[in-house]
Amino acid sequence: MSHMKNRDSNRRRREDRQVQAKVRQEAYDKLSLTEKLAALPATGSVKQKIKLAKLAVAKVGESTAKVAEAVIEVAEKAKKGAKAKRQHKHDKKASQR
Repeated sequence: MSHMKNRDSNRRRREDRQVQAKVRQEAYDKLSLTEKLAALPATGSVKQKIKLAKLAVAKVGESTAKVAEAVIEVAEKAKKGAKAKRQHKHDKKASQR
């Protein structure tokens, strides 16, 4: 029954984290697509950038659609490069064994 004691003692902290997560999610949902894209870090988060850029293409006019498509293209190239880099690292490690 000691695990129940730990579970009960962590309940308040867990509920606080859940409330904080809900507040953060609501704040994120209020941001526009461009604000969301701007908030992402320069490196990484490629999948999220592609997802947001595709949403931007679907929502906005043709002039910004070209810009968003360019972002998608660059992000997909980076994604492919990252995959190749991981595969190369894996192959190199396997060949050294």
